[in-house]
Amino acid sequence: MPKISKLILGSWVLMESRLFDEDKKPVTDPLAGSSGIIEYSENNRMSVQIVPRDYAKRCAKQELSANDYHAYFGSYFIDENKGIVTHKVEGSNHFAMIGKDLARKVTFFNDNTSLTLCTEPTEDVFGDGKMLYYEAVWQKMS
Repeated sequence: MPKISKLILGSWVLMESRLFDEDKKPVTDPLAGSSGIIEYSENNRMSVQIVPRDYAKRCAKQELSANDYHAYFGSYFIDENKGIVTHKVEGSNHFAMIGKDLARKVTFFNDNTSLTLCTEPTEDVFGDGKMLYYEAVWQKMS
């Protein structure tokens, strides 16, 4: 089986995002229907950007909030045995994320052209204090 560190390299387009509560029941995901890109380089650098699909229209109407655009960058490392990629956030448009280590369970499918990144339970970044799982499905760009 190929190593995660080789399979993950490149650019990936967001296909779907899902949010689950502590009991793994789906909850409303404020990022649902968003578009985004995540990139992993050979020198262990990564970046991600996620915006609502109607971002340009909402900008023109000045209908955006601080939670409508998500971006961060930094380094990453992979635990091949556990199947985990950890993003070490060096910069973000959300100040509270800077300096954090964000662990994601990695699952490849569709002949390794798609991947799912899933968080461990984490406190809701949108402020209500609930513990949530976030899952994002990405498609490899050709």
